[in-house]
Amino acid sequence: MPEQSEKISSLQLIFLLVGFFMGTAIIYVPGADAGNNAWLAIIAGGLGGLIFLLIYMSLSRIYTGKTLIEINDLVFGAYVGKLVSILYLLFFLHVASLVVRVLVEFFALAYKSTPLPILLMAMILVSALVVQKGLEVLCRCSLILMAVLIPAVLLQTMFLLPELDLSLLLPIMDISAREFINASSTVTTLVFAEAAVFLMLLGFSNKPQEIPGVMLKAFLTTVLLLLTLAIRDIAVLGSLSTITTYPSLTAIRLTNLTGVITRVEVIKNTTILTIVFIKFSIFYYALTLGTAQLFKMRTYLPLVYPLGALILGISLLQYDSYVFDLLDAGNLFPFYSLPCNVFLPVITLAITLLKKPAKKQIKDNTIVKKGSGGSKNQKVPQKSEGGFR
Repeated sequence: MPEQSEKISSLQLIFLLVGFFMGTAIIYVPGADAGNNAWLAIIAGGLGGLIFLLIYMSLSRIYTGKTLIEINDLVFGAYVGKLVSILYLLFFLHVASLVVRVLVEFFALAYKSTPLPILLMAMILVSALVVQKGLEVLCRCSLILMAVLIPAVLLQTMFLLPELDLSLLLPIMDISAREFINASSTVTTLVFAEAAVFLMLLGFSNKPQEIPGVMLKAFLTTVLLLLTLAIRDIAVLGSLSTITTYPSLTAIRLTNLTGVITRVEVIKNTTILTIVFIKFSIFYYALTLGTAQLFKMRTYLPLVYPLGALILGISLLQYDSYVFDLLDAGNLFPFYSLPCNVFLPVITLAITLLKKPAKKQIKDNTIVKKGSGGSKNQKVPQKSEGGFR
């Protein structure tokens, strides 16, 4: 079965993480509510996100080779663990439907004559084919797609150098503390905290000991990319960056090098398509694999298309306008995502750390009974409580 034998390298995991972190951030740069201080909000929000990444790293190190579903069973027990897993899976379903709807809404501007359900079906179908092939194929796709993203961002920024006005970054911190904290929280929750879904994938790493270093490298790469986008957009658009729907796309459209190199937004559209596709496919894969493990199925393959149809239906029930999605991302999502992205991982790690001393004390106080044949240490085999791998 593909889901049992799959392994991903550290390099593949780095690109997968960077593609996931950038995700919808490539469409609208998080922290934009801070205006010309968006770059500072990215730094502050990144530091907050690093705390969550450390929690996820700790869980992956303690439960090496386990997925989130298996970890829940081990920590919370068979019954409570199932309830916790269901909550996570519902969250993955919700975010997957949001991400694909955001992507399709963006491209619906260019394909106005194409019905929205057709665009959604096309995107979900392509992702379903990748998910069906397994995690290794998704990682190879991310390796290729990320090789396009980083040069594309640098190329777009280079084209806009004549348009940059760094004075638009001033004054610094001319907003209230509350506004700055709200803007920073969107960076933390929309970019880094959602990486809780990677607890479904980190168990497939072929070098688990390298996971902390991999996640830190992906974190730094993402922060640098976001800073590049934020500073570029502010230095080109100024105050317009806070009121335009797609600031990065608006900035790119201003490219005009001697009247020869123009209309390079096609590069931006390509990067948006590839990066958001990676993020959606990760949630899609985690949802299918997690559901299969929850119900102790031998393979997740029969669930790929039914869950794809469910994502399609829910995405059609999302907001009628992209404006409402922006309001949700900036004002609501940072709060209702807390249970799955923050509270449950923290509780899981806390219970794990509390259990460790108890287990050590029991082991140290084990009484070795003596029989007629002398003392003997008896080893009792332990039953694995994890799901299928």
